[in-house]
Amino acid sequence: MKILICFLLVLCNMIIISPTENNAEEIISPNLYVAPNGDDSNPGTEEKPFATLKRARIAIQEFKKSVPKPITVFVRGGTYYLSEPLVFGPEDSGTDMQPITFTAYPGEKPTISGGVKLYA
Repeated sequence: MKILICFLLVLCNMIIISPTENNAEEIISPNLYVAPNGDDSNPGTEEKPFATLKRARIAIQEFKKSVPKPITVFVRGGTYYLSEPLVFGPEDSGTDMQPITFTAYPGEKPTISGGVKLYA
């Protein structure tokens, strides 16, 4: 009888713990994407990236309030022409528990330019 009770307790723990562990695996850090052909009205996903780093900054500030997970911004290859300086302040900082990383999309080389396009 004691063995049956122990077995049932172990089984109940497995049923109760397993969904929590699975949900924890499903909740991944929010990744944002920026691409020269993106649109700032997009949600910033890989399929529908933002167009500007400025828009990614705004999204990060929104995520920081609601999603206490690390945030990574993947910047796709191409040239990003800035019409004004890109300024990061204390509100853009990450923490030990919620680091914020801007990185090039794997295998691509983004260029951020403060210059002006000249046309011939």
